[in-house]
Amino acid sequence: MRAVGSLVVAVTVLATDYQVHGQTNSVGWENDWAAFGAHISPYLSKVKMYGTPPGSGWYTPLPQDFKEATDAVGARPVTWIGRVSEIVRKDGAASVSLRMPPQTITVQPDHFAVLDSLHVTSTKDESASWANITVGDWVRFRTTIKGNSIFAGVGFMMGLGNHAGEWSVIVSTEGGEVIEALKNMSKDLPSDLLPSYTEEIDSAKGDKPVRVSNPNDFWVASGVRSGAKGVNFIVPPGGAYTKFVPDGKYDIYFVYSSNPKALFQGESFTLQGNGVEIKIVKVVDGNYGIRQVK
Repeated sequence: MRAVGSLVVAVTVLATDYQVHGQTNSVGWENDWAAFGAHISPYLSKVKMYGTPPGSGWYTPLPQDFKEATDAVGARPVTWIGRVSEIVRKDGAASVSLRMPPQTITVQPDHFAVLDSLHVTSTKDESASWANITVGDWVRFRTTIKGNSIFAGVGFMMGLGNHAGEWSVIVSTEGGEVIEALKNMSKDLPSDLLPSYTEEIDSAKGDKPVRVSNPNDFWVASGVRSGAKGVNFIVPPGGAYTKFVPDGKYDIYFVYSSNPKALFQGESFTLQGNGVEIKIVKVVDGNYGIRQVK
């Protein structure tokens, strides 16, 4: 237990049987982007794809190929957190592109698709909520995934730019409004405080969730390590981030924007057919130890 500024912060393990891939879990995908990716993954893996883009023989899926995935999530309201990458205002409405925590989804054994973005178009009534939002802002927003229509609620398209030659997962939505603009203090989190690693943990080879939930008003940089492998991610205020990893033993580290010069380490944990959810809470006691190591 350590004081962080005027806060007493503990990390409590809430669940070690967190299930994914369409099964009941402790946090619904409607409020967790990573859980959404895990939820739709088994449906997308059934979509027929073969060949190597852009070579001949590549089968391009059609909207009807995604009916099962769309039925699983379509016409459902969601509340997620993302960072605005583009915003266009026209005729009283706002068209907004958001960067989301990236995920790699296994489509078939030798094909993968990237899930890391979302596009929403607000109605005129909703556009006022985007009035003071600019590119680079983090927002908690609400939108609705499209049901079956001429366009599928979930689908694939060939990536552009940094994703050229890759398939990207496209999520189509209807409407969108800002619930809360989050002050971006993530830039104040020094990434060099987190222990270095030589190889990225491959999420495509793991299905065990390590979820860090942050109900506080500060940002959290988290680093998960297993031997020489590791991964870093940022958890915004009032948000959560889930990273999928293989079974194994892991160490976890934290840096808080309210105390950006200190490094904290949680207790090591082992995953064997289960996942773990860690919640950073302002409590006096918890069942999970944390200590300042730098």
